[in-house]
Formats: sequence, C-alpha cells, structure tokens
Amino acid sequence: MTADTTAKIASFAIMYLARVRHEEALLLEAFGAEYNSCMERTGRLFPARRRSA
Repeated sequence: MTADTTAKIASFAIMYLARVRHEEALLLEAFGAEYNSCMERTGRLFPARRRSA
C-alpha cells in the first residue's frame, strides 16, 4: 500500500466519522430520547455485541 493510498483512506475515515457524528446530532434533535435509546442498544459503525446476562 502506497503512502498516497494510506493518506486517502485516513482522510476518508476522518470525514466519514465526522459525518456520522453530525447525522447523530441531527437525529437526536429530531427524535430525542427515542433515538438516544436506540444509540445505547446499537453500535455506531458495526452491530454491537450483546452482553451476556
């Protein structure tokens, strides 16, 4: 993997995560506690593993 490719991947990841945070803020504003409850049960980018009881 070249340095150029690595820089592109890193740039994409930074921009993508910034976009996710922005969208989460919008969804929290629109749906409030209901969306916050959903956020607690799910993962941000990948499905969260359930904790065993």
